[in-house]
Amino acid sequence: MACFGVSTSIQHRGTPPPKSYHTSTKDKKGFATNQQLIHSKTQPSVEGGALSQPHFAGAKFSVIGLGRVGLCLACIIAEAGLKVYASDPDRELVYLSARASPPYHEPKLNELIKKCMNNGRLAISGNPWEAVSKSSAIFITTPPTTDEAGKLDFTPLQNSCREVGMALNRGAVVIIKSLVSVGLTESLLREVLEEASGFKAGKDFHLAYSPPRTRPGRVLKDLRDKPWILGAVNERSLAEASRVVGLVAPRVVGLSSLRAAEAVQLLEYLRMEVDLALANQLARLCERLDVDYGEVRNVLEKELGNTGLPKPESQTLHQLLTETIGESPSGLRLLKSASLVNEEMVKIAIKLTKEALRGCGKRLRRSKIAILGVSETPDSESARKSPVLKLLPALSRARAQIVVYDPKHSYRALQSIGYPAERSLSDAVKNSDCIIIAVPHKEFRQLTPKKLKTLTNMSAAVVDMPRILDGTAIEARGLVYAGPGWRKKP
Repeated sequence: MACFGVSTSIQHRGTPPPKSYHTSTKDKKGFATNQQLIHSKTQPSVEGGALSQPHFAGAKFSVIGLGRVGLCLACIIAEAGLKVYASDPDRELVYLSARASPPYHEPKLNELIKKCMNNGRLAISGNPWEAVSKSSAIFITTPPTTDEAGKLDFTPLQNSCREVGMALNRGAVVIIKSLVSVGLTESLLREVLEEASGFKAGKDFHLAYSPPRTRPGRVLKDLRDKPWILGAVNERSLAEASRVVGLVAPRVVGLSSLRAAEAVQLLEYLRMEVDLALANQLARLCERLDVDYGEVRNVLEKELGNTGLPKPESQTLHQLLTETIGESPSGLRLLKSASLVNEEMVKIAIKLTKEALRGCGKRLRRSKIAILGVSETPDSESARKSPVLKLLPALSRARAQIVVYDPKHSYRALQSIGYPAERSLSDAVKNSDCIIIAVPHKEFRQLTPKKLKTLTNMSAAVVDMPRILDGTAIEARGLVYAGPGWRKKP
C-alpha cells in the first residue's frame, strides 16, 4: 500500500476505516499530522520550494488524463524519482503514449517518456481505478471539450472525477489541474468525488485546485519553471497539497480558496488579451506619429520590464472567460473591445501586404504570397484557431496565389487541415512576390536578410506581422519591408 509515510493515514478502498489511527500524532479530525505524513520534523511553508525526495520515498502518485499537461506532468513526477501511474480512458491515447509517440508534439517529451518507463518510475495504462487505488496523491488533468453550440463541456472532467472517487483511498490528496470555470471545483467536482467515494473533502481526503498555466510546445518548461498556484477546500488540504506539489514545482503559491485559484488563469488570459490589443493599438499609433514601434517597444521591454505583450495562448481559455464573465457587463465589454482590436490585425495584414507589393511595383492580384507559420502560438503545433484561418480567405478573394509553410507541422498535416502547403521553407519562399511572417517561430527569427534575398531570388516584399526581423537590414538587401508600426529610418 502506497502512502506518504505511515500506512494508517491511507486505506485502500473497500477496507473499513479503523476506529483510530495507530499514532500519537493526530489532529482533531483524525488526519495524520504534517510530520507524520512526510516523515519530517520541519514543516515547509505553503509558499516554500520543493521538498527533499527521501521523505516521499514510499509514496506513489497517479495522473488521470494523458493530454499535454497530464503526460508531461507524469514524466516530471517520475523524473523527480517518484513512482507514478498515468491513465486515460481513451485506449488509443494510452497506446500511443505508452509507445512514446503521443498525438501531439512537446520538445523532449518522447525521450523523457522512454527514460521514465525504462527506469520503472512511469507506468501508463487504461485503468484509472488501478492507478488511483495504488496512489497517495492524484492529479486530474482531463481538459474540457466543446459542444456543438461552441460551449465548453466539462463532462469528461466529471467522468474522471467519478473514476477517481470510486477508487480513492482515505487520506489521499486530489489535485485538479485542468481548465475550469470559477466555482466548478468547489461545487460540481467536489460533489462528484464525494458521491463516488463516500468520503468528505477536507475531512476524509484532501482536495485542491491548480490552474495549468501552460502553453502548447512549452508544457514541460512551464510546469518546471512557473510557480504553481494552489487553492484548496481548507487550510489542511492546502498544506498537504502544497507538500505534494512542492516535489515538482519551483515554488508553490497558496491562495485562500479554490475560487481564487480558479480565477488566476482566466484573469491572466484577459490581461494578455488586453496587452495584445494595447500593443496593436500602439503600433498603429506609432504609424500615425511616424515613429518605429519596434524601436519604442524594445526600450519599453528593457527599461520597464515589459513582458513583450504576448499573444493569448488558448481559444479554450477565451471561451471559458467569455462564459465566466458573461453576466458582468464591464468585464465583457473589456474582453470584446480587446478582441475586436486584435481581430482587426487581419485587415492590417492585408493592408500592409498591398502597400509592400506596391513598393515592388506589383499588385496583390495574382501575386504569389508565402505565409510562414500557421500555429496558434509561437513554437507550437496547435493550429485550430490560428489567425491565418481568417487571413487566407481574404487573400483568396483578392485572387492571390497562396502557399503555406510551418516547420512545426508536416506537409501532410497542413494539407489535411486544408492549407496549400509546401514541403520546405525554400519551396514556399522561392519566386514569391511577398512573404508574410504570421507566427514568430524560432526558425523564422533566425532568418537573415541575406538568406531571405537568396531564397526569394527576386525583388520581393516581406510583411513581418510579429516584428521579429531587422527591417532596415532587409531593405538594404533590395527587399521591401513592412510591419505594424514600422518606420523606415532615414
